[in-house]
Amino acid sequence: MSDPWDPPLDLSGGYFVAEYRFGNQVHRQRMHVAPYNATTFNYTVPYTTEISVQDTIVNWFTQWQPFYTSSWTMNLLSLWHATSGVFSPITPPAVSGVSGTNTNPESSSPAGETVWIARTPGGNKFKLIQIAPAQWDPAAPIVVTPATSGAPGALATYLTGGDTGIVARDNTHPDPYFYVSYPINDRLYRHYHLN
Repeated sequence: MSDPWDPPLDLSGGYFVAEYRFGNQVHRQRMHVAPYNATTFNYTVPYTTEISVQDTIVNWFTQWQPFYTSSWTMNLLSLWHATSGVFSPITPPAVSGVSGTNTNPESSSPAGETVWIARTPGGNKFKLIQIAPAQWDPAAPIVVTPATSGAPGALATYLTGGDTGIVARDNTHPDPYFYVSYPINDRLYRHYHLN
């Protein structure tokens, strides 16, 4: 999601915050998840392959890996649970960190972003930002669907297939058409003093 601190439109479920890093580059990602039990971490309505939030986090890390080189690592920072519309941090399940698996060159800019946007059945928006993924270069926007080859198609399949606990801010899965753009993040551009 775009901002770890934006509250979801649907105040049920929860979210996890993961951190990915390479040297002095450190970025956070918040992913909203469906309603789950704060003690067992099991979803209220389990998915076929993701019975619990722990399964979702492990699967999300697996989806993240092909976009980053082995110089990057991803770890779980926190898990939040909604009770009566209020999000509170809880002790997360044990999840091992991972390294990226992409063997291509690093991003051409530490401020480069890949931004994924899709609509949801309710007309809301799902947004995912990847900062400085491998082989990032400025490019024209594209449309990615589950039929797209490689890691982008696999990610689109995972997020839209209905068998993941990751949901949009309105607690639904995104539609299977992502508008993907490749801008420069102005804040990061200034941070890295790029000319």
